[in-house]
Amino acid sequence: MQRDAGEDDTLGRKLDNIEGDMSPGMRASLEGGVASTVRYSDWIESQSVSAQQDILGPARYKLWKSGALEISDFVSVDNRALTLAQLQARQL
Repeated sequence: MQRDAGEDDTLGRKLDNIEGDMSPGMRASLEGGVASTVRYSDWIESQSVSAQQDILGPARYKLWKSGALEISDFVSVDNRALTLAQLQARQL
């Protein structure tokens, strides 16, 4: 995975070490394993504001934090990420 991270050696090293830290019932994250029972929406809420902005990007972050959309609204029923145009069309 480090090779896939390109210029970001820190990210690559983190990605390479994730799998070795995993135990049954865990999912991978950049900070290490996360219990498989933790929902993505709960996990992202636990991250710092800057991490949330980095993960979601500025437009998605704004839609989420404004309450216009929930995290679950960011993907289609088949778990494909929606474009910003599709998300803007979904706003409450």
